[in-house]
Amino acid sequence: MSGPKFTRMGHVAVNVKDVHASLKFYKEVLGLSVAWDKSEDWGFLRLGDDDLALLQQDVGKHHPHVGMRLANRAEVSAMYEHLKSKGVKMLTEPMAHRDESFSFYFSDPDGNVIEAMYDPRYES
Repeated sequence: MSGPKFTRMGHVAVNVKDVHASLKFYKEVLGLSVAWDKSEDWGFLRLGDDDLALLQQDVGKHHPHVGMRLANRAEVSAMYEHLKSKGVKMLTEPMAHRDESFSFYFSDPDGNVIEAMYDPRYES
């Protein structure tokens, strides 16, 4: 593949009925650490280098997806242009988020949602 490259899988985002109850379960029962719990509609957990996002299923702001990491904001923008030039269905433009990440969403040929993202909290 020519152009920008993903550095690694970032996270999987799944729907849950109650974000805070699920955060508690994953922390207290399964041993994941909470990385973000400042929202009523989503939470973020970590296990080693792996991340899990929990999305409030009835809110509709977020959709289940797979997050793929890029090295920096410029790479996110470059990936956006690269995928767009290949005719990939773009769901959003690159944007900054409240947790300081920078990303955009697109879909694969089957309609699965993928987030191309940079998160400065996880710089290597």
